[in-house]
Amino acid sequence: MAFLHEPPPVRREILLSDLAVLSDAEAEMAAEDGALEGNQAYADLRALSVTELAQVLAREDALLIEMEAAGASGAAEVEARFADLRGLSFEPADELWGLDVGVAGVVVALSVMGACPVASCNGGAFGPGHQSQYAYVAFYLCDAALTDILCRAERTNCGLIAIDGLGHLYGPIEALIAFGRAGQTRCVASKASRETRT
Repeated sequence: MAFLHEPPPVRREILLSDLAVLSDAEAEMAAEDGALEGNQAYADLRALSVTELAQVLAREDALLIEMEAAGASGAAEVEARFADLRGLSFEPADELWGLDVGVAGVVVALSVMGACPVASCNGGAFGPGHQSQYAYVAFYLCDAALTDILCRAERTNCGLIAIDGLGHLYGPIEALIAFGRAGQTRCVASKASRETRT
């Protein structure tokens, strides 16, 4: 599927020292208020596991297949129909946790890897009505998983930079979709080792 808006050139220039720390108090207040870093629909997804990641990826894949079958002109209609169904499902994964098609998998993958995503957009890759001109996910990094995130960004040709203290993963929608699906085994090991330490 063609990417409708060109992202900035892909760069991977980020250090852990470039990133701000999200305190427990700030995270708790954001979860209560439903707002963080300007995102008025923020939801704390840090507790999601590889099980929820697999569910989101399966649902997102089904939607992407439907969009591909509908062609460029029909993809926007599929996305709009999906958006209209939000709030009607008993399972958050069926609604992609309220996230855009194309970035839902990467948001949950980052959460499982130890990041705290705060904003995302598919950049209008499948239709109009999106706030960004390109696909991205902005996140706090809650532990030292930057090496794993950087490695995955390199493997999938995503850009990774720091903007105002937040990690900013971006690129063509195909690259972000690949990031969400790359190295699921590695995500399992990372999550399991974090759960063992707590």
